[in-house]
Amino acid sequence: MEAKLKQNNWILVFSSVIILFLYLGYRGLWTCEGRWAEVTREMLLTHDFFHPTINGSPYFDKPLLTYWIIAIVSWITGHLNELSVRIPSAVAGLVALFATYSLGKRLWSKQIALISCWFLLTTYGFLFWARTGTADMENMAAVILAVSFYWARRETPSFSDFLIFYLICLIGSLFKGLTAFVCPILAILPDILLSKKIKKYLNFSNIAALIIAAIIYLAPFIYAALTSKGYKENGLFMVFRENIERYIHPFDHRLPFYCYIYYLPMLMIPWVPLWIGALIKKIKEWKNLNYSDKWVLLACALIFIFFTLSGSRRSYYILPILPFCCLITASAIVDAFKDRSTIIEIAELCQVVILAIVAVVCALSPFIWPILKSHYSFVATAYLKASTLIIGILSIIAILAYILLPDMLGNIFSLPGRISAMIICSLIIMAGFFIWETNAIEAYRTQKPFALSLKVYSQGIPSYDTAFYKKVSANVIFYLDLPKPVTVLHSIEETKAFLKLKDENRVFVIRRRDYYKIYKFLSKNLKETPDIEEQVFPWDKNPGKKLMAWYLPNNS
Repeated sequence: MEAKLKQNNWILVFSSVIILFLYLGYRGLWTCEGRWAEVTREMLLTHDFFHPTINGSPYFDKPLLTYWIIAIVSWITGHLNELSVRIPSAVAGLVALFATYSLGKRLWSKQIALISCWFLLTTYGFLFWARTGTADMENMAAVILAVSFYWARRETPSFSDFLIFYLICLIGSLFKGLTAFVCPILAILPDILLSKKIKKYLNFSNIAALIIAAIIYLAPFIYAALTSKGYKENGLFMVFRENIERYIHPFDHRLPFYCYIYYLPMLMIPWVPLWIGALIKKIKEWKNLNYSDKWVLLACALIFIFFTLSGSRRSYYILPILPFCCLITASAIVDAFKDRSTIIEIAELCQVVILAIVAVVCALSPFIWPILKSHYSFVATAYLKASTLIIGILSIIAILAYILLPDMLGNIFSLPGRISAMIICSLIIMAGFFIWETNAIEAYRTQKPFALSLKVYSQGIPSYDTAFYKKVSANVIFYLDLPKPVTVLHSIEETKAFLKLKDENRVFVIRRRDYYKIYKFLSKNLKETPDIEEQVFPWDKNPGKKLMAWYLPNNS
């Protein structure tokens, strides 16, 4: 059994590397990725790594460490591109899987550790953010790594143990924010209280370690403030604004307090039925639960409450809870292997039905594409058609194995055949979507092609003669790769003045919705048809965000 579990470890490692890194740099930058990419590009351009900017304007909304890591990766790869921007998140995904396995093995068993990692690897929330160039996966990895380290040194913590724990938390906070410090504290708090070891942790070594780690955390912000030289943002103030003020008195992202009730299941796709079944089972059996199960439930509850109490809420803020949810689900599944559980059986049936529905829909996609074309004018590419069909066929094979040969895959995965078949089916669906389908959908994404066309028009034109009306897209600026900031026109009067200039070639960029609002004021200086226009598809729900650009030649 030990040898088989070791074999499963290698299958997990291989699958993780393939799913997290394959075609990682194929897609163009996606919304918020542009901020991380552009800040890093400007750091490399100016050789100033302590005062982040976007288009030359201060942008200290997030700490510095992610930008530095991206810069290091770009130096290693030789290019700052989509791949180098996303590699840190993918590596953080591997770290999160390792920490989850380590924690599961220590508190439960190797079997539970493996199943929880398979669950985590195939969840939508994990895969999406592990393949996205932001700091959210780094944040999650720091949380679960700190908690895993705590349990490894829990019995006889020394000064070095305290220091390493706080360094994981606070260096993790340098990626995105202080949730990497707060969430591990909340997660370990139930154990400290229930085990009555609070006196063991209230000592000089703990306090000294926290102070040293805090100094290391604060050092980049202090240095940035001391060397600001006119830089208009203070990193420490932004830490307060983005973490404390946003939590207590939010200035944006004011979603309903109950939003995580539906956002968390979305992040747990496709394992929602098993996860809900596991929660019901564990809560129902609370009095008879082992200590580890009670702890992880309390940790989940505290993290959930923490994010719910925040005034500012977004779907991915609660991402750090995913490893804990996967651990409790795996624990319930393994319990059900030993003792029959009606709740888990119902959850398992629902899980298989959902996976089967997805598999059948994908397999029947050749009959669905014509319907989408006739109703929404959506024309699927050959790549999209082929990838969807292959995913469907392979998933159906896994479902049939679950029904007809439930133990066939058990020998490979060293797990009971039923869960092995479900894991393989989920692996096919989720990996297929994030590796194949997202690449196929890239044909319908328009911002990068527009930016690259704009770059051609901007050749030889000074950066200040490329102007954007009101708002600059960090993604577009990144692809333009200009040596200096572009001009931002904040009013119609500024726009008129820019368009009237005749002594130099210029480029003017504006969103469609803004263009149609102000065209009557600019008609004398701007022809009606743009030279470059971001493509609009019939199914686009918000074409007003698409960009348009005019090349304005020197008319002097």
